[in-house]
Amino acid sequence: MKKVIVGKSKGIAEAEQCDIHVVSTRSFNELEMLAEDLECVKMWLDDKKAPKTDINGNEYSVVGRIQCLLNVC
Repeated sequence: MKKVIVGKSKGIAEAEQCDIHVVSTRSFNELEMLAEDLECVKMWLDDKKAPKTDINGNEYSVVGRIQCLLNVC
């Protein structure tokens, strides 16, 4: 997948304030299907009672939640 980032910044501190546009070569339909797949994975993880956060309140990514199921966090 080709990504082009367009924007300009004077420095790292100001980079967060700049508008950044990402252009993807994927079609809208492909992105919509990937979003649906991700939502299904999240629902499956919820059904399996995979934790969303650790004991300190830090949020797990989807992969982190899967790892918790495999490793029994």
